[in-house]
Amino acid sequence: IESLPERVSELPGEFLVDAARNLCSIARHPLPSVPPSAVDGGTEENRRAGCPPDARAAVFALIEIMKGLAKKGQFHRESGFTPDLSGTDFAGLNFQGAELTRVSFEGAILSRANFRNANLIEANLAETKLEGAALASANLVKASLAGANLEGVDFKRANLTRANLAKASVKVCDLTGTDLTRANLTGADLEGANLTGADLARVELVGANLTGAILQDAKLENAIGLTREMLRTVTPSGPPALLPPGLIWPFERDEHGDWSPISR
Repeated sequence: IESLPERVSELPGEFLVDAARNLCSIARHPLPSVPPSAVDGGTEENRRAGCPPDARAAVFALIEIMKGLAKKGQFHRESGFTPDLSGTDFAGLNFQGAELTRVSFEGAILSRANFRNANLIEANLAETKLEGAALASANLVKASLAGANLEGVDFKRANLTRANLAKASVKVCDLTGTDLTRANLTGADLEGANLTGADLARVELVGANLTGAILQDAKLENAIGLTREMLRTVTPSGPPALLPPGLIWPFERDEHGDWSPISR
């Protein structure tokens, strides 16, 4: 494991795919008694995360292999291999800028993990615990976060185009400037989420909870399933630029400048 990151460019793709499979197995079934490895993600933050050292070493070696295979144009294309890190405990680890395309983290514990600027295209994050994680500017196009606990996640400027967040808990998340185009938020709990300036074009909001959500300057004109009843529950911090046809903003300012509901 220790020498793999330095040798990725010189090793054949077939060998690297086999190595990736083995590394996934180590990460899913770590041995807590194994002494710390030199390949641990390179930061004190990762060493303090509580993840067994061999699992930590395996996942960061895997990331280097994925980066190398992506450069070779082989990963996910010729091998058909999908990295399986489901059920792992990587709470607090630093994945900033990592190549994690199509990786399965299903059911994993990723609380407080750092995924800023990470590439998570088509990644499987369903049923994960991501409370307090950082996903600012991450690429989550077509990723699955169905049923995930996303409370307090920083999604600022992330790309969630066509992502699936059905029945996810997205409470008090910062989604400022996030691209949610065609995302599935059916039944999602968005209580208190900050959606200022977010792009919700063609997003599915059927049954979503928007209680206390901030929608200032959000692009909602083509949102699917948005109702007047849902709008009545949001924080009146200024109307979105446009609402779907037939909907009007249910608040107005009174003579004192305070927001009050419109009865009609």
